[in-house]
Amino acid sequence: MRFSFKTTVPLLGLLAVAGCRCDGPVDECENLVVAFTAPTDGTTVDSPLDVAVTASLKDGTAVELDSAKLATRLSSQADFGSDRVGTLGTDGKATFSAVSLPAGANLMRATIQKKGTTCTASSTITVTARGVALQPKVTAISFPQDTNHDGTFNAVELPTGTKIQAVITTTDGAGASVTVKEVSTSLAASSTVAIANNTATVTLDNLADTNGSYDLFAELTNGGAAVNTAAGN
Repeated sequence: MRFSFKTTVPLLGLLAVAGCRCDGPVDECENLVVAFTAPTDGTTVDSPLDVAVTASLKDGTAVELDSAKLATRLSSQADFGSDRVGTLGTDGKATFSAVSLPAGANLMRATIQKKGTTCTASSTITVTARGVALQPKVTAISFPQDTNHDGTFNAVELPTGTKIQAVITTTDGAGASVTVKEVSTSLAASSTVAIANNTATVTLDNLADTNGSYDLFAELTNGGAAVNTAAGN
């Protein structure tokens, strides 16, 4: 979101579950576990995404795999979809590339089989896929110090040495961060601040120490990539 202002004074400064099917000796089956390494339980993700799991014994000893499968479903659905076959690596690692998830809360279930045995283990996590409906968006920008709401900071509102603060309001901002930048140069006018409860307060501590008007925009990022950086006056 883009916005402008001017100053009349100097600016100074749902739960992870796991289980195994034990058709072999106890030391082979009951001690077998599998865990998601990416994504992890409870996180918000973009779709499609790459998924990685690692299998081992409970004491951390790596195992090799005969197979790895992944199934997903919306949390509102009763049944998992068809299994996706993973690419096996070494030391119990398996990956699933470009997994597509619908927007909303999804369950992901990984099932692996230890090499040379009938022993299997599974783990289920819950993640929230952003999808189109959950892309973060800036909905409002306000300046608490502009008490008369005229878009200009006077000497009472902004005493010498005081930095300007902006409050950025978003929708679906979980996991995102915001940086205020100058339109003409794209240089950061503030540090990058994480969005919390769809709101972030940023201090414009990188603006030039002079009177004048400033044309700025708020850039949302997630994982270092810009998302929904909307423009407007």
